[in-house]
Formats: sequence, structure tokens, C-alpha cells
Amino acid sequence: MKGVFIEHCLEHFSLPAAFAVLKECWRVLAPGGLLRIIVPDAELYVELYYRQRRGDEERVVPFQESESFNDMFSPIMSVNRVFYQDRDSPSGHRSCTTFSSSNSY
Repeated sequence: MKGVFIEHCLEHFSLPAAFAVLKECWRVLAPGGLLRIIVPDAELYVELYYRQRRGDEERVVPFQESESFNDMFSPIMSVNRVFYQDRDSPSGHRSCTTFSSSNSY
């Protein structure tokens, strides 16, 4: 194959399964071929969480305005929603990645 494109897919696998998928991609990829991977960047959301915990209310985590449980809210609830929403469903997120960790694949 000349190229493999994976978009918003790997985060739905456990880390060992994601590595197995990538190993298979490299196996079928022709020499000089291109593997392009797009995944959510966990570092972005963790950074937003950290900034809010330090008092920076200017930037919010996605879903923050609507995220609460029993009238309680913490920014980490939004981070959980981004990465572990529907975790028990067959298509839920199973892992998260940062730019630096994706370079180690």
C-alpha cells in the first residue's frame, strides 16, 4: 500500500490492540509509503484542566458548561467525558494519546 490513513480510530482500542493495529499498518505499507494518524490530543485537555485548577477560568474544557453529576462539577469530569465517554460501549474510547507519545509509535 502507498498509504494508510487512520482518523479518530486508535483511541477506541486498548493500548496493546492499538500497537497491534499499527504493526499491521507498517507490515502492509510499501517502502516509502505514508502512515497518517489523527487522534485526540490528551495534552490539550489536561492542560486546560491544569490551568483551571490554578484559577484560569478564561479557557474551558469542552462540555464544561453542561457537565455535572448530582449538581457537582470539577473540570476533570469534562476531561473524563472527552476520553472515556461511553467507555463500556463497544465503540467507546479506550486510551488517550499526546503528540509526544504518538511519535513513539
